[in-house]
Amino acid sequence: LVLGYSTFPKARDFLTRISIFDTLFSAIQFMGFAISGNAYMGFSTNLAYKKELFFNNKGFASHLYLNSGEDDLFIEEISSSDNTRIAVNSESKIVVHKDNVWEFWKRQRISHFSTYAYYSIGTKIRLAFEMSSRCLFYLSFPVLVIYGIIVQNPIFIFLPVALFLLRYLVQIIIVNNSGQQLKEERFYLTIPLFDILLPIVKFLLWVNHLFQRNNDFTRRVLR
Repeated sequence: LVLGYSTFPKARDFLTRISIFDTLFSAIQFMGFAISGNAYMGFSTNLAYKKELFFNNKGFASHLYLNSGEDDLFIEEISSSDNTRIAVNSESKIVVHKDNVWEFWKRQRISHFSTYAYYSIGTKIRLAFEMSSRCLFYLSFPVLVIYGIIVQNPIFIFLPVALFLLRYLVQIIIVNNSGQQLKEERFYLTIPLFDILLPIVKFLLWVNHLFQRNNDFTRRVLR
């Protein structure tokens, strides 16, 4: 089972860049989990497995009622530390061309919400921990700084600022080193902005998902 990287054509507009950043971050996340033996998804546009592996595990049979996401759930079911590898060289990269990258990315994320419900408990906990810790970090940062100003205690000002800069430095190194391997564009000043905006955007998309009809994500089963 080989998990590769897919992205969108490089562009200067803000919405496309945030889509590319989230795609890169998702790849770093699921490839990192795959290396540790906890693969849970891959890009359907850049995914390879042997025919024998597919048929021996009855393919997508257990998730045929879903309109999307069966490939992710298939990966989570069959992957192990012994049979899963990632492809990060530039020759393995696939660029997906869409007329409207932002709209395509939004549909992908909304569809992913329907798949999330079928992930294992362990996968859900790992994904929820990253998002919740990120939100907690950015919510506590201004609170501590404002509190430090009010009580005139420099520790409550300098400590969160130092942690913010440390997080920012680590993100620059990890995101851009990974992007360099994948021949992706670099991100610097936009990293904190995208890091804050993406949870907000995904929350709004999740709210939109709640009002979608169930059959938008499931196939009708003929009996």
